[in-house]
Amino acid sequence: MLGGVAGGLASKMKLNVWLVRLLVLIAFLLPVVGWVLYFVIWIITPWQDGSIPLERLFGGRPRAR
Repeated sequence: MLGGVAGGLASKMKLNVWLVRLLVLIAFLLPVVGWVLYFVIWIITPWQDGSIPLERLFGGRPRAR
């Protein structure tokens, strides 16, 4: 990884370098994964009026009045 940080951490903690590299990579990706999951959950979860944004996007049932 950039600058040998993962290798240094692995050496200091006496862990497998590839494991630490994988954990560092996952840590960098978590914010992106978090935002994507939040958006997916938001788009498929019904709103207070009972409508689902994904259904409306694809021309499903209209918004309840």
